[in-house]
Amino acid sequence: MNKKRLSPKQQEKRNQILTSAIRLFAQNGFTSTTVSDIAKNAGVSFGTVFTYFENKEALFEAAIIEPLMDFDSVFTRHEINEKPITEQLEGIIEEQIMFMAEHRDYLQLIQQVLGQPAKFPNLLERLDQYFARMLKDLVPFIEKGQENHELSTGDPELIGASYISFLIGVRLTFTDLGLSEVWKSLIPQALRLFGPIKLGG
Repeated sequence: MNKKRLSPKQQEKRNQILTSAIRLFAQNGFTSTTVSDIAKNAGVSFGTVFTYFENKEALFEAAIIEPLMDFDSVFTRHEINEKPITEQLEGIIEEQIMFMAEHRDYLQLIQQVLGQPAKFPNLLERLDQYFARMLKDLVPFIEKGQENHELSTGDPELIGASYISFLIGVRLTFTDLGLSEVWKSLIPQALRLFGPIKLGG
């Protein structure tokens, strides 16, 4: 069924299925999760799942790709303003790290794709494209910070890529933590990856 033509009630049901799929795929993996499991967890019939998704593979793909579009305001839509670059970066980092803390299931799902590139080549390519957009968002801040002598010199793309790698890895490292002060303590650690010449005054 075309997502764009769904009624509000149908969209709500589709969202239920997708949310359950993300949770179960993240917890049990693609192979061990069945459509029956997802339907039961979502509170719908087995056949209802196929009203909205062609098969299990299509549901897994939707579970990976569709949430990315909702994350743009967090990861890819920042604009430089008049504040010090280090202050702007700190705000971006805080938003992104706390987002990571709040979306454990989805990020564990992404790790399955990253960890099995041969099994999910198309999804890996889509994720790589998204990471490239994240990097493109960060590089102007790094370049401006270096130009203003707020950040140490270095390859802006390498610095940005190092931060993105940190961001992806940190959710794996702290898998059992909910929203806690530990996440906030990671913000200054992440900022150091950008090479601020002066931290916190």
